[in-house]
Amino acid sequence: MSISEALRALVEPSQRLQVLSSLQEPILSGYRDNSQMEDALRSLAASYPSITHLYSIGRSVQGKELWVLAISDRANVHEPGEPEMKIVGNIHGDEVVGREMSLLLVEYLCKNYGHDALISQLVDETRIHVLASLNPDGFAMKTRENAHGIDLNRNFPDLLLGIDPPSQEPETEAVMLWVRHNPFVLSMPSP
Repeated sequence: MSISEALRALVEPSQRLQVLSSLQEPILSGYRDNSQMEDALRSLAASYPSITHLYSIGRSVQGKELWVLAISDRANVHEPGEPEMKIVGNIHGDEVVGREMSLLLVEYLCKNYGHDALISQLVDETRIHVLASLNPDGFAMKTRENAHGIDLNRNFPDLLLGIDPPSQEPETEAVMLWVRHNPFVLSMPSP
């Protein structure tokens, strides 16, 4: 489901214009660099501590943290029976729209929790983990690949085809470990 489809499903028709206009300023002002992305995530975690948990799943080749913002009414704990989902953005460093849309999504969820019944229900009944940038090095270098020149999307084992790359990059290893330790029931790339 795309962000626009999600917004249509979650927002009353009378509120759509307000939601879309609130998203235009960040979109028109350009993309946030890695430090601005980290600052935005830290700011959200500090501003909404009752529904967020900011954590790192590892580091990129160049040592940049791979930040995840979890959003839920008990964001730092797995609650049995509550579905967990993950959204991963910016697997390719030069595909930046999904990264920015992931940031806008977490901002929207945080700012509307407690004010919008559907958003509040979603946050209360789901634990949403958002990794806005899997490839912060590629983003900084404006290239598809990571700092080792590897396409991270092709660096995961494919159990169906029996393809297992000879070695995984640190970003790939971090996601694989993250998935092993969290019972995600839904995974989606950022829009």
